Amino acid sequence: MSHRDLRPVFMVYPGLYPLLMMNYWVRRSKVPIVAIVISDFDIKHKGQYLNLFEVVLALSSQSGWPYAFYMLGIAKFAGPIVKVWNALRRLLGKKIKIKAFDEIAREKGIPIYRSKDFNSDEVKNFLRNVNTNLIVSAYNNQILKRPIFNFPEYGGINIHPSLLPNFRGLDGPFEALYYGVKQSGLTIFQIDSKIDTGKIIYQKPIRIKKTDTLFSLSTRCWMHGAIALEQVLDTYRSGNVITRKQDPKDIKYPYQSFPTKQKVSEFLAAGKHLLSWQDITNTFKD
Repeated sequence: MSHRDLRPVFMVYPGLYPLLMMNYWVRRSKVPIVAIVISDFDIKHKGQYLNLFEVVLALSSQSGWPYAFYMLGIAKFAGPIVKVWNALRRLLGKKIKIKAFDEIAREKGIPIYRSKDFNSDEVKNFLRNVNTNLIVSAYNNQILKRPIFNFPEYGGINIHPSLLPNFRGLDGPFEALYYGVKQSGLTIFQIDSKIDTGKIIYQKPIRIKKTDTLFSLSTRCWMHGAIALEQVLDTYRSGNVITRKQDPKDIKYPYQSFPTKQKVSEFLAAGKHLLSWQDITNTFKD
């Protein structure tokens, strides 16, 4: 099949990592994105959607204030931060390097649909209307159910920042740094009815540096996912998708939710960092 036969839709939470991936993708990929479906909530607890204040309290209760503020910055406020940064660059007459989701969509003519429920009939109708045949999920805070990920012809794939089956869950890079392993990684796998358990299509080990922060390691994992996605889509275009099952015997570090306060305290006490000034300058430098 030719690249015109593949019509991927991206389903994401609008944080900084998928935003960086999207900027890379629209500039370099040979396969156009036909639509973006954006998660329209931050945290859902016991069936209730939390407001911003409740999100802060929930994250700080689970993981402590340093981690809560870090997550708010790279997740909740990524879009506004990029827009303010770009406004300053325009005033200085400098080129815009990173664009927000709505800017990308407007310039490329990509429709955006925002939803609190990726498994709703409304989302399914949207996917039908844009004639997608593949879902690409990245940094997604909603669990896709079978009627949605089986709806497109080629199903759904997910990008995950670890070497599965290890470090399944919400923050694989943090867990990798916390446990002091020598390498993290990137996995692209076929979505199934469980969390991070699908058949593996692509994996790449990523060496952990002594200077890595949570942000620098996470960014490297996610950006490699953007690069590797082109290779994975090539296999879909050619009809040569090769998969392998995850082996439970390989699990040394099992699924984890957001880290506990104790883990974050131990992480920081060991001299490790969530974010550095160099991370910020490297992300936004010319």
